[in-house]
Parts: sequence; structure tokens; C-alpha cells
Amino acid sequence: MISSCLMPYYPKYSILDEIISDNNYKKMNIFIDLKNTLQTLYMKNVILLMTENIKKSNFLDTSILQSVLEFLSWHKIYSLKRGIEINFYIFYDFGNSFYHQNVDKKYKISRKIDDLFGLDSVTREMFFTVIQRNLKILEKLGNKIPNTHVLVLEHLESDFVPYYILRNNLIELDEKNCHIIYSNDHDLMQCLYICDHVFQFRKLGKNKSVLRKSDVPNKYLKHQTSLLPEHLPLAMGIIGEIGDDVKGITGIGKKTVEHAISDLLKIYTDQELYKKILKNEELFPQELDYYKNIFSNKITIKVVEQEKNEKRFSKSLKLTSFEILSRFFDDANTTEAFKRKENFINIFKNKESVSLPSLKKALSMNKIFINEDDLDILFYK
Repeated sequence: MISSCLMPYYPKYSILDEIISDNNYKKMNIFIDLKNTLQTLYMKNVILLMTENIKKSNFLDTSILQSVLEFLSWHKIYSLKRGIEINFYIFYDFGNSFYHQNVDKKYKISRKIDDLFGLDSVTREMFFTVIQRNLKILEKLGNKIPNTHVLVLEHLESDFVPYYILRNNLIELDEKNCHIIYSNDHDLMQCLYICDHVFQFRKLGKNKSVLRKSDVPNKYLKHQTSLLPEHLPLAMGIIGEIGDDVKGITGIGKKTVEHAISDLLKIYTDQELYKKILKNEELFPQELDYYKNIFSNKITIKVVEQEKNEKRFSKSLKLTSFEILSRFFDDANTTEAFKRKENFINIFKNKESVSLPSLKKALSMNKIFINEDDLDILFYK
């Protein structure tokens, strides 16, 4: 197996120590964006090696499962050495969000047409089968390990999981609890303004850094700004997100977005904007002609351009704002949406832990071979 190279997203002890020392935290909640932290999974040599292993063996390659368990064990050892409690929240999705697809069919469309280095259809199918089976095993296994929660979402974007958990107090936001999000995804910066005890650990190549609430605006815009952290979703809605195929407002970029937001907030608070957009209400009535120039570099713009920009802003903010998605989720009024909401929240209720011996026996019977030391440490109290 190739587990050792799949998840190179380890921090140093000194980085975690620095976070803990901020407020002498006694509990650490770690949110793991699995798709983002499995940084080498989609490299060509890894894909070929994993699929070749399957062709040569009768067993499923469980490298993904193994790499996650090793990752959790490393952190559990850290928590035992430092004498703090640790909880894990692992999230992953398959990119088929019913919410985002209903807003815009082109959302993340460029990722779906990736041919994976020109691999043939059989090899591609084999690779995705390996991922899906590993995730199913991880979900069943992980949710039986103490202090570990795994959410593999079929029809919902997993990026907003930490935001929704923290926003809705599904876990305690006590001042002695810190919450660390492991991901390079700047969408997740939105989580940092929920409270002062949320951090984002980022790893780009050999560069490792920790973002705090106060870092968010400058880090996102890449220059000094007076923009507040809680206005990040507005900036993202106006600028758009190329990586997710979300179009922004033409002519407004990271250097000029601050002025546009300032003008927007002369009309509405960000909360009022979210409410109107979620209800598909008109943002700029006729009597507010002056403020329609927010979405243009010109002093005057045609009515057609005004309406086009207003609709584009509403759509892009729906796609980028975790707050709007959370409100949509809270107000789920269809049977299908309500069931998805219940399944999501139930992961935090009635957690069924099992004994270590019974778990090892079940794994052995299913021919799943993993390092017992990693499991031992995860069950150690």
C-alpha cells in the first residue's frame, strides 16, 4: 500500500502548541477536509500504482483508509502528550450537491470534465471505485472510534460542514475549546468569523501556516484592507470563484471590491442581503438607481447591465456563502431536504462506539488489513 504518501498534511507540534497557548485551550476539535488534505491522491503515479495493486491482488487497496488512521493516530499521540482532549470531524463529498446544482448547473463543471491524465475508462472507473469503497469503510469504521465523526455526503457540499456545526452549536463553543480546520480551501475562511477560537491550518508545499479571524480579509484579498472578516462572503460573491466556475461581476476585483461592499452596506446589512437573496427578492428597487452603479466601473450603466449584474451577484453569493446555504438548510421544507438535514445532524447523536477487540475481528473477517498500532492509540484513553 502507499498510505504514507497520500496525506502529507501533518502540522508540527510547535504549530499546535502555538494555537493551544493562545488561550490555554483544554480541548481541540479538528475538522479535516479530506478531499483537500489527501493532496497526492490525484497525482498520476499514485492513481496508476493504486489501480495496478488491484489488478495484481484480490484485495481492495485500503491506502486511503490507512493514511487517515495514521493521521488521526499522530494527533491522538500529540493530545496524550499534551494532556488535552481531542475530537475529529472528517468530511468528504462526491461533488453532486443538489443545492448548488439547482442554483447553477455549471457549478464546478470544469472539474467534472477532467480526464485524469488521459486514462482509459476502465482504469478511471477502477480508481473511483477504490475511493468510494475506502470512504464507505472509513465512514463505518470511523464513526465507531471514540471522539471521531466521519461525514461522507452524497448530495451536499461538504465544505460548509464545519461552518454549520459551529454556527448551530452542534459542538460546544466554550472559550477553552479551540477548533482547527485542516484545509487550503479559502471558502472555509468563512468559519473563522463565527468566534475567536476557530483557526485554519493551511499547508501549501512545504509552507505551513495558521490563519486567525483577523487574518481573513488581508489573506483573501492579498493586500491590506479595512474589510471585516464577516464581509468575506460578500467579497466572494462579487469577485466570484474561478476554481468553482462561479462568475463574478465584470470590472470588480480584489483591489476594488472593498468600495463596492461599502456601498452595498449603505443600503442593507449583510444579513438583510442574505435574507433577500434567499427569498429571490429584488435587491435594488427603482428608487435606488444610484446604488446600482455598485456593479459597474462607470457612473451610469444601462438598465439591462444593471439587471444582469444584480442576478449574477445573487447567484454567485448563493454559491459561495455558507450562511445562505445554512439558512436554506435550516428552512428545509421538502421531505427530501428534511431527510438530508436529519441524516446530517444525526451523526452527532447516539454515537455508537464499539470495543477494540470486536472491531479488529470485524476488520479481519472482511479482509481489511490495517496497522493495529494506529487503532490501539485511537482507542486509548
